[in-house]
Amino acid sequence: MSTVERIKETTYYVSNLGNKTITAIDGEKNTIIKTINLPYKPFRISSHKNGDIYVGSDKNLIAIICNSNDEIKTLDIPNNGNLEIDIVNGRIYISNTSEILVYDIFTERKIARIVGFMAIESLKLDSHGKCLVILDSLRKDLKVYDTSNFKLLTRIKNVGVKPSYILINDDNKFIYVANQGGKAKNSASISTIDIEKKEVFQIELPTNSSITSLALKDNILYAANRGLNRVEIINITTNTLEGFIATTLPEPQSILLTPNKDKLLVTDRNCGGQGALDIIDTGNNSIVNTILVEGINSQPYDITMVLSESLIGNENAIDSTNIEEKKDEIELSPIIVKKIFSSYKENISLPKVIVDIPKTYKEPFTFQKIIIHNGFIVNKTEIREKIEDRPNFSKVKFTLRIPYNIEFRDGKRKKKTIKRFVEKNKEVTLCIPNSTETSELDLVVKTHSKTRKAPILIKDVFCFSLDVFMEIKVVGEVEALVHLNKL
Repeated sequence: MSTVERIKETTYYVSNLGNKTITAIDGEKNTIIKTINLPYKPFRISSHKNGDIYVGSDKNLIAIICNSNDEIKTLDIPNNGNLEIDIVNGRIYISNTSEILVYDIFTERKIARIVGFMAIESLKLDSHGKCLVILDSLRKDLKVYDTSNFKLLTRIKNVGVKPSYILINDDNKFIYVANQGGKAKNSASISTIDIEKKEVFQIELPTNSSITSLALKDNILYAANRGLNRVEIINITTNTLEGFIATTLPEPQSILLTPNKDKLLVTDRNCGGQGALDIIDTGNNSIVNTILVEGINSQPYDITMVLSESLIGNENAIDSTNIEEKKDEIELSPIIVKKIFSSYKENISLPKVIVDIPKTYKEPFTFQKIIIHNGFIVNKTEIREKIEDRPNFSKVKFTLRIPYNIEFRDGKRKKKTIKRFVEKNKEVTLCIPNSTETSELDLVVKTHSKTRKAPILIKDVFCFSLDVFMEIKVVGEVEALVHLNKL
């Protein structure tokens, strides 16, 4: 007999600034489906319910990638890369730095123009499509417009320092603003704004933070922190930092929650332009999958998704009405795996390292090379102290030791080696989950060290400066279940 099966499909789309492409990813298999080439850099991207993708650019063009045939249409509309799709009213809101252009999504004709801005940095619609919120980064204010007549409803001033991104909560009562500046030098914050009362409250962030994107699940606000190479986990009920998730590559740019909010999608990239999409399980706030974006210097920027259904006919289906249903039994086996709970990165400068050559060696000496090994925590120097007002965080004190070898030749041209080490007392704040006993979690240290210049040799003394990049990972063993046939 013939039956029809309904298949649900999820596709993620990532815009890549470096190689001017859009990457399409199968949301079920977590594999790249295709790469779509564009003649210009794609910035913000947004999807319509019919599956079409709208792309803002660095040119005066808006691209439309048609879901049915992958055909690329272009609209000659000036823009600065920001746009928002209004599914409820069938419109496109397009930012052109000092104005918002409103187009009918079906006729592709301009129906309105909203002016009076200096530099539009972000725009968002509320969940009902009734209000449009626009962030002016130079004026540091928010304006809320009625989408039925495009009249100004309210204006909120002084929303933050260097505001860059806005998010509206699900009940449309609060707006969250990412600020790339703060009261102190190298500081940043997130503003919580009560729309009705026009009250602004600041959530201060760690030094050197730079927030580029926000997403909200219940009382947890996720913030992409490009400055510290991680995603912050913020409790908006208590306005406190609960922890963070270190991304696979540094510089997270955009984050997006799936419709049921069980996954958080994060685009990130390194300084060489290599890009990735991290998939985070919001149940335990850990990365469960990473898809590397194809191409050199991809530089992933924004992300959107398309949910669709397809009907597949099956001519060979068996009528199972009178047949006893039989379910396959899947046998699972527990295994012990290592899990990274959090990570910490820091650049350390050691401006003056001095090494004396033993008196037993004869001059003159000739420097050959220096070999620097991986650093480690000196045994019995690690001390952990829980921070009472910051759940899941601990202060950790330890001595970092970095061994190195200096190779040189003595007065008889014989090769000699001096083995030494340099130490640095450190105190860092780490996210160590309280749900797990801290004694069961280990700190794994990796260092990458390099000399600023070749060591200077003055008679029998070597002198050099060292720059160290230190990464600490909080690692513990957890039990996981796997299929026996996959072992």
